[in-house]
Amino acid sequence: MNATHKSSAQASAQASAQASSGNTHAAASGNMHAAAQPTAAEPAAAQPAGQPNTAEPAAAQPAGQPNTAEPAAAQPTPSQQLSTRQLIGWLTGITKPVHGPLLISALCRAVQILADIAMFALAGYAAVAAVVGVVDPETGAGSTATGTGDGSFGFSWWIVAGIAACAVLKALFRYLEQFTGHYVAFRALEILRTYVFSKLWPKAPAVVIRQKSGDILASLTRDVDRIEVFYAHTVAPLAVAYLLTPALIIIGGITCGWKILAGAAICLLVSLCIIPYLGFSSSLRATEKLLGARADLTQHVTDTLYGMDEVLAFARAAERAEEMDEIGRQVSRHARPARFASALRAGLNTILSAAGTISVLALGAGTVPAPLLAALALAVLRSFELPRSIEEATAALDASLAAARRLYDISQEPAAVTDGPKELGAGTAEFPQATPVSAREAELITGPAIDVENLSFTYAGASAPVLQDITLHVPAGGRAVILGRSGSGKSTLLHLLVRYFDPENGQICLDGEPLTQFTLESLRRNVVEVSQRNQLLAGTIADNLRLGAPQATSAEIWQALEIAGLAAEVREMPQGVDTKVGEQGGHGRPTGYALSGGQVQRLSLARAILMRPRVLLLDEFASSLNPDLEAQIRAQLAEALPGLTIVEVSHRPEAAAGADVVAHMDRGRLRVTAQ
Repeated sequence: MNATHKSSAQASAQASAQASSGNTHAAASGNMHAAAQPTAAEPAAAQPAGQPNTAEPAAAQPAGQPNTAEPAAAQPTPSQQLSTRQLIGWLTGITKPVHGPLLISALCRAVQILADIAMFALAGYAAVAAVVGVVDPETGAGSTATGTGDGSFGFSWWIVAGIAACAVLKALFRYLEQFTGHYVAFRALEILRTYVFSKLWPKAPAVVIRQKSGDILASLTRDVDRIEVFYAHTVAPLAVAYLLTPALIIIGGITCGWKILAGAAICLLVSLCIIPYLGFSSSLRATEKLLGARADLTQHVTDTLYGMDEVLAFARAAERAEEMDEIGRQVSRHARPARFASALRAGLNTILSAAGTISVLALGAGTVPAPLLAALALAVLRSFELPRSIEEATAALDASLAAARRLYDISQEPAAVTDGPKELGAGTAEFPQATPVSAREAELITGPAIDVENLSFTYAGASAPVLQDITLHVPAGGRAVILGRSGSGKSTLLHLLVRYFDPENGQICLDGEPLTQFTLESLRRNVVEVSQRNQLLAGTIADNLRLGAPQATSAEIWQALEIAGLAAEVREMPQGVDTKVGEQGGHGRPTGYALSGGQVQRLSLARAILMRPRVLLLDEFASSLNPDLEAQIRAQLAEALPGLTIVEVSHRPEAAAGADVVAHMDRGRLRVTAQ
């Protein structure tokens, strides 16, 4: 999505410097479908890459800023229709594999807390007994500090042994709790990221167009990380606190007397049932706004970094910095309610903890031996760690739930297209299922005829159609060239051919079968687009070429590079096809071997050839090449794959040479000029 990021910041800078300037082009990925959309009707300089141009003033909105004019903002999101209980049910339903280890973590936590309470109670008892002994206030009988007297509850080394045993148990089960809790958390991260990505992938690229790329990035990274806290530091503390605290109160009241523990019990119950929910709803709403503002900040920073050259060229660095400061102020403003509520709850819990402990000392003074009273007071003091853990979990729970709502919204984003019942090309003798191309199989590739019938299309939210009443016939194995200026709708037509979207009117057929009849996987395996701009992933040239054909052999890779006119240049690189490319350093610049724009385009073409498609869509695929090299590649492609059906869009008239069909696109209307 680098091209999208860069174009977005570029558009923002140009809109600020030249309100009337035009001709930004839409970025689109190549074979991997990370596509952006061209402008509809007239191109506009303020139009961010990847969005249809509706010619509305909102197009000049700076990248990274929240769009308050968006009509859909008033509509409730899918997650807003869920209660908190339903949202937690959705989360736990996805992560069922971690429920067993999560239960073990909760049990370890319970044992660890009980050992902690016992250790402090025994320590308090031993300390006081060693100093003053144990004397019954009513009878005067008891033991002295040296262990003599009539009582049997004085200082004993067995108590010291008990303290040591409790300390060992606490340490052991603390470790086991942390180990199992973090296993659960990291396993849940894996499950959630896989789940959300599996939901996003079939909806691409439409979901990338409807959502800001920075927003999706924030959801897949930071939002998932925030949900990790729900599993590592929320579920087990809540479960143990709500089960163990009432049990301790009941056991303590029965064994020690309700009169002594009355005040402590009231303080514990208030801390358990009331304090955690003070300000929770308001902080949850504020946190949802906070995460949205942070997503805007991520978008703004990403756009600025990838568009740094344009920002500096148009002298807009100070303006972009001010925009970033404003979003940062929004982040701080939305963070205050949650921080205030958390501080309030922590302060009240501290007061209740002190009050409960003091009440035990006050009510037990004169009626309970001093060592027993000290043990009881320290046990009550340590018991407040249970409701305090709820307060700490609640402080992180609002962020986890807000992040979960954002993930739910993205994962439930409706798909622009759905699978059809048929496999395109499956089981045909003309199109073997082996993935890479080879010389002896090249003649077996036979492309289908393409028929576009009365097609019209409008992007969601746009006021004007991008394409109107398009009719086109491309013969089987033929080559069609569509000429037109940037923003006329050429790329959109290619995106409909690969079924990124479905038209609202008309249809597209391959050999008489509508595209909607084919599964998306088989369609996009056989109909492959090569874009003007392409994303390289960090890895070697061979790794990037094998994205669409993982089983491709070295010989097949070199053959594809020969057809794309890149083999000679790759041979001169340091490690040939094992040369690393695509790694991004500062300002989005590659830290691996730097490929030129023309080399990246030819690499994308070679990648598409390796997939052995039946239809090849070329979107300004040679815009960075000189005319001679462009013509040479077309000739090599026609010679190597003569049966391939090709649809090419270009603004260069010379691209039409030798085409079976030539058409011109102007403002969404197509006129066939030669067939």
